[in-house]
Amino acid sequence: MIYELEGLTPEIINQLNLLKNRTIVKLKNTNNITSTLVNTIYNNRILFNINNNELSSSGLGLILSYFENIESMLNPEWNNLAIAMYIYACVVENTEYTKQIDSLIMHPERNLNGLLYNQLDKVGFTIVLKELFERHNIPCITKEINNNAICIITIDNKYYALDPYADNRNLMFNKGKCNYSFFGRKNNYTNELSLSILSDEELKHSFITISQSLLSTKIKRFDILSHPESTQEEYLPLNITNKHLADEANHEYLYYITYQFLSKRNLLTINPCLINAFNKRINYIYRLNNDYQRNTVEMRDIGISVFGTQCYITPEGNIFNHERENRFVTINNIIGSKEEVPQSEINKISESLNLSLTTFINDFLKKTINDINVLFSEMEPITSDMDKDRLDVQDNIKTKLLFLIESKNYLIQTGYDPQEITFIIERINAKLK
Repeated sequence: MIYELEGLTPEIINQLNLLKNRTIVKLKNTNNITSTLVNTIYNNRILFNINNNELSSSGLGLILSYFENIESMLNPEWNNLAIAMYIYACVVENTEYTKQIDSLIMHPERNLNGLLYNQLDKVGFTIVLKELFERHNIPCITKEINNNAICIITIDNKYYALDPYADNRNLMFNKGKCNYSFFGRKNNYTNELSLSILSDEELKHSFITISQSLLSTKIKRFDILSHPESTQEEYLPLNITNKHLADEANHEYLYYITYQFLSKRNLLTINPCLINAFNKRINYIYRLNNDYQRNTVEMRDIGISVFGTQCYITPEGNIFNHERENRFVTINNIIGSKEEVPQSEINKISESLNLSLTTFINDFLKKTINDINVLFSEMEPITSDMDKDRLDVQDNIKTKLLFLIESKNYLIQTGYDPQEITFIIERINAKLK
């Protein structure tokens, strides 16, 4: 279920605590919401979507306590420029930058969740600042531009660009202190976006106003990822779920490319009944890997070393070898010297590929059978109002079970107890109805 609410009250939270189904509460922002209020939510089925930031109630409670820590030193007599500069320095000086390099899943450091382990990427910095600014009626938009992310704030009807990533990188040259070199100053964005520029005098005056508060502020820092996975799941449930699914699909993708390569080359020697099994899961695996857009697999990633060179296969049936010193690989293509492997060598390689594929299938089926009761317990009907994350979980379970159904004869041929397999298949069929 998804509820869109204007805010939270004790009465609303009492109702949320009674819900028995997984529920997403959509809020525009965290204005007027406190950690004390959110911490009264004890129903772990409640998740929040705040300006497209997906949060657990436990995680939201910690994030709000981080905001409140910063806000406790704000002086009601400060003007909006002083407030913005204070908030900006607190975030820039006390948060580590991390490069978000894998678009396969939405990493927490790209949104408010990054505060739970004190790491933000370029976009994450702007999202955290936007939320804090707007809690104090300072309008802010975020913008991704020129491989960077910036905030544009409005103060006294003027628009200023802030580049928190750049100021965070500057800390090493300024004894760990923010010098506001990219706060409303002239840069590549000011002309392009027709923005205003803050003078040295304006910045200096506001900095003098807030300097004592900055010296006195002790920012909370969290490190949820150093805790056991059960604690991580409590605070970052969507991330842990997505990461598990993504890691699993990313691993399987190697073998689905292998399967397609061998099929295209007419070199596939696995049991024919497994072809239907692969087809039951292949769309799910490709969908989860869609953002990654990898169209090659390096054979050593599936445990095959060939002729001292690095060999790559594609789903179209191509295979190339690359001398180690000439290897230049990007996400979508291979650049550099490449030479197609002769057919005689491909025939030798195919035996290793088929063996690797068979080993993967056997391991996959064994694990699915061992996990069958867990899969059943997590399975629920797929409905049109499911959010993407829950839909992925259910699609993962369903395609595993369908793979198992299509592999029935293979399992029996390879030594599994026919009665046990038949019983499992009957249970699956009943569950899928």
